[in-house]
Amino acid sequence: MERWQTGLVNAADGSVYYAGSDGKLIAGQTVKIGGSDYLFGLDGKLVINQTIQIGTTLYQTDASGVVVASAPAAAAAPTK
Repeated sequence: MERWQTGLVNAADGSVYYAGSDGKLIAGQTVKIGGSDYLFGLDGKLVINQTIQIGTTLYQTDASGVVVASAPAAAAAPTK
């Protein structure tokens, strides 16, 4: 039986990733860990101290990667 790493994954370059129960890295979404929502960017890395848009939602994270605010992203203005 093959086993793979799940949960938080610390890379050699200092980046933090999260592997789901199937061993695949989570990307472009939040993950609830210990009662807090953490944001993992489209590249799979934990997003820290940033405000970024994923899909139609803006997320703001703190120094630990915890989502401290989220809101719908403003719709783009129509072009002429």
